[in-house]
Amino acid sequence: MDVTVKLAEEPDALVVPTTAIMEGQQGPQVFVVSDNTANLRKVQVSRTVGDQTIVKQGLNAGELVITSGQLRVSPGGKVTVSEPAKPKVAENTASPGAMSLTDPFVRRPIMTTLVMVSILGAGLLAYFRLAGQ
Repeated sequence: MDVTVKLAEEPDALVVPTTAIMEGQQGPQVFVVSDNTANLRKVQVSRTVGDQTIVKQGLNAGELVITSGQLRVSPGGKVTVSEPAKPKVAENTASPGAMSLTDPFVRRPIMTTLVMVSILGAGLLAYFRLAGQ
């Protein structure tokens, strides 16, 4: 049995990687890139969820922000925009519909618990039988 709880929903939220947000003396800030120039801009953060941050004010959709190397950038400095490296994805060599050995245990935590308790019980029974000889 899987349960999903929706805690909040923000339609049309502006989301940036958390690494783009820097804490400055005036609060959270980001470097926005325009015409290969880095401009420091104050933003208002709504919340951070994992590695993503929702920006409430200070950014517009589609603007480029610097997500790494901010310490080497100064406001008004020239920057070069580059595409991030694409992560390598392992090829799935299993046949279609094949199930991994771990799938039942990941999808069924109660079954996993029962199997582990059974193994523990069998181990304890064997231990005490051997110890009694």
